[in-house]
Amino acid sequence: MEAFFQQTRARALLSALLGQGRIGNALLFLGPAGAGQEEGAKALMMAANCPFPGSARDGGGLGDVFGDLSPCGRCPSCRRILGGNHPDYLVVRREGAFVKKGAVKDLLAMLALKPGEGRLRLAVIPEAARMNKEAANALLKSLEEPPAQTAFVLVAEGAADLLPTLVSRCRPVRFAPLAPGVVESFLTREKKAASEAAGICAKLSGGSLPRAAELLESGAWRRSRFFEERLSELLDGRAGDPLLRALLLSELMARSGKESAAESLDMIRGLLRCRLSDAGGKAARSACCAGLSAVESARRDLAGNVSPRLAMDGFFFSLLKN
Repeated sequence: MEAFFQQTRARALLSALLGQGRIGNALLFLGPAGAGQEEGAKALMMAANCPFPGSARDGGGLGDVFGDLSPCGRCPSCRRILGGNHPDYLVVRREGAFVKKGAVKDLLAMLALKPGEGRLRLAVIPEAARMNKEAANALLKSLEEPPAQTAFVLVAEGAADLLPTLVSRCRPVRFAPLAPGVVESFLTREKKAASEAAGICAKLSGGSLPRAAELLESGAWRRSRFFEERLSELLDGRAGDPLLRALLLSELMARSGKESAAESLDMIRGLLRCRLSDAGGKAARSACCAGLSAVESARRDLAGNVSPRLAMDGFFFSLLKN
């Protein structure tokens, strides 16, 4: 629960909803992947069903996650939820690249049955942005009128990643990016990363534990210096011929296909965020924000039918224009 404990605002909102006894039909957990969203869904489910709320504030169990409404973390219900085998805690994960219609229909069939034992049944879709259109449409009506004692939790990085009709049926709960120190500590403790690697991965992760672990395990963090130098040349006016340098970079990034281009864009996004946090003037901050906007536009192009080279060219033209 370490990541969820960092989410002060999200915990305060969920605690208020629990206190009111009105969680609602559906919640949309928004924020970087691995910022505590799945932990938050489990904590919510535990708190709604724990027979001994608040008993863990003495330092045992989960501690003070929801104040007086905190689950104990020790009763049979809490232990089953933590272990992922509670009959009323249902999680739908993607198969391959997408969460498919069949998986959603299977979930809805289970929800048509009476809850097994809890006061609240929770249906969680951790990668809701990966639902294909058919799966999302199959879910729509149930979000609006879920079965009794049932609520949904959808998890996505941004509301723009989902169909607007889905977003309109959910109450947003925002999860902030994890602080670099928290991510670095996770990497050194859980992944046994060296200090230098953990620091660079934490800086580039955008506050996402899975992204940081991916950078570490793939070794991609070692390329950060190359991209940092090229980015500095372009943004600081140190490239002799910025357009030529940008076109060469575009070709390099696009050469290995969409997946590789997307990974390079993610690294540049992390570097731009670091520059933004260190930027001293309005012009520098504006350039970083424009660059981040260009990254998101290029990522959307890559997710569509635009070729990697055209997407990369568009990114660098936007970057230089600003």
